[in-house]
Amino acid sequence: MKLKRLFNKVILVSILLLPGFTALAEESLGKSKSATCSVCHGSKGISLDSMTPNLAGQDADYIVHQLKAFKSGTRKSAVMKSISESLTNNEMIALANFYSSLPFKNMEEKGDPSLIVKGAAKYSLCWSCHGEKGEGPGSYPSIAGQHPQYTIQQLQHFKDGSRINPVMKSLVDILSTDDIEALSAYIATLKH
Repeated sequence: MKLKRLFNKVILVSILLLPGFTALAEESLGKSKSATCSVCHGSKGISLDSMTPNLAGQDADYIVHQLKAFKSGTRKSAVMKSISESLTNNEMIALANFYSSLPFKNMEEKGDPSLIVKGAAKYSLCWSCHGEKGEGPGSYPSIAGQHPQYTIQQLQHFKDGSRINPVMKSLVDILSTDDIEALSAYIATLKH
């Protein structure tokens, strides 16, 4: 009888502690897998390269979705395809949770004030999905504080069809090159 009670206590303690151990293991896995990513995306998810996105504070589901898109080839990048192909689903989830847990830091881009004002007027096309402050509610990506050059490149990819999203394509198609530049300058100033 004593052995059975002891066994039940061990099982109960294991059940109570398992979620904590699982979370620690996932956090450790995400952090260790981020070493490769940090070369481009920065150790704290803030990229120093103007053509590479910041990942700190990004929605975890969105990150997983993008990694799967790179892995399948529906989103094009030779570097990201190679990296994503080396990741299991659990590693993608751990990585995404790691980056989403990092604090967002605005890049404090200083752009042309008149361009930023023009971009603010165009942002009405974006806020219903990306939020008033670019925070990306739900599984929509946070775009606040992204490098303008990166945002310009991504909007051009939607426009030319090399990045596939019918909603984004329809919105970007009505923007001129100058509109895209202005919108990107404004997005860089957003803070969430």
